[in-house]
Amino acid sequence: MDIQDTLFALLRFKLCGSDWNGQTLSNEEMLSLFKLAQAHDMAHLAAASLSDLGLLGEDAVSHGFRKALFTSALRCERLKLEADKIHSVLEGAGIDHMLLKGPVIRPYYPEEWMRLSCDIDFLVHEEDLEQAQSLLEAKLGYTTDDGKGVHHTSMHAPNGIHIEPHFCLREHSDPMDAVLDEVWQNCRLADGSAHRYEMQNEFLLFHLVAHMAYHFQQGGCGIKPFVDLFLLKDRLAYDQAVFDDFLKRAGLDVFYSRMLDMIGIWFGSSPHNEMSRRIEDYVLRGGVYGTKTNQLAVQQEQAGSKLRQILKRIFMPYRTLKIKYPILERYPILTPFFEVVRWINMVRKKRLKGYAKELDVIVAMDKEKLAEINRLLKDVGL
Repeated sequence: MDIQDTLFALLRFKLCGSDWNGQTLSNEEMLSLFKLAQAHDMAHLAAASLSDLGLLGEDAVSHGFRKALFTSALRCERLKLEADKIHSVLEGAGIDHMLLKGPVIRPYYPEEWMRLSCDIDFLVHEEDLEQAQSLLEAKLGYTTDDGKGVHHTSMHAPNGIHIEPHFCLREHSDPMDAVLDEVWQNCRLADGSAHRYEMQNEFLLFHLVAHMAYHFQQGGCGIKPFVDLFLLKDRLAYDQAVFDDFLKRAGLDVFYSRMLDMIGIWFGSSPHNEMSRRIEDYVLRGGVYGTKTNQLAVQQEQAGSKLRQILKRIFMPYRTLKIKYPILERYPILTPFFEVVRWINMVRKKRLKGYAKELDVIVAMDKEKLAEINRLLKDVGL
């Protein structure tokens, strides 16, 4: 059995109660398994299965699995406590907000510690963003990082937990963004709250697929969203017609179908085919957030040439730059000035080496790899 097949067998054992085939693993196989599971933030689940099956020994790799398992519950509780603090501050100030991603999906796992997150994401109306950040700084001692992303800013709690206040859900894909912008029209007040909202089930499932598609286009999405989708689709009550309409309007119906095929293979009994092997290779090779090589290859395909991609890395497009510097919405003539400001910040924050490495990757990009990634994205409907 290949290592990826072993990992999925262990996930099925813990998440679905599936039978184990009785396989024992060599030290070399255990090390490969640990590296793969850790790359996809699944080492704690693999460890739980290995422990239940009596397959953990006293070697270094087994201790690595045990550490992942023991720390998962602590990590989960720390995130839950911090999310409660955020809710308390925003609720008390009368700011509408909703949690996103991990905290919302976690209850659909057999046990909440099984669904790990690396940060806390929440959404507020854009006009409330600055007030929300100021309150979290004043009341909880959060620090705000520089810059503003496409859909969120970045903060850190005193205990080091990363916080991402979102002001929208857009992913810079026009048809997808048009539907994601409907989030506040597709939510409901949470029980017992006057200002905390929850997505309607159909929109929750759609947002998961849309975010998955965004990361897939950026170089890889990892195994975790497949597990999320597998569990939510089975345990969430939703209107299929409403969900299908979201997918179709966002241009994600083909992508969703292809991802369902992978779930049938990884968590069911469907056989592999040529398409699924290509998707599997792309996803497993990318890890949780995708490889930089995959990401740059996708960006080069979208840019159309190496020269255009290099110019886009040097001169940030106005559409993105105006998010980082909102004043450009009113004064687009200042775009050249803020390009220079961005370059100065890159030097000040010592980011030039990272950009230089990216340019080296772009220049050395293999044409066959580019063509294969382009074919794969088209085949999955992206």
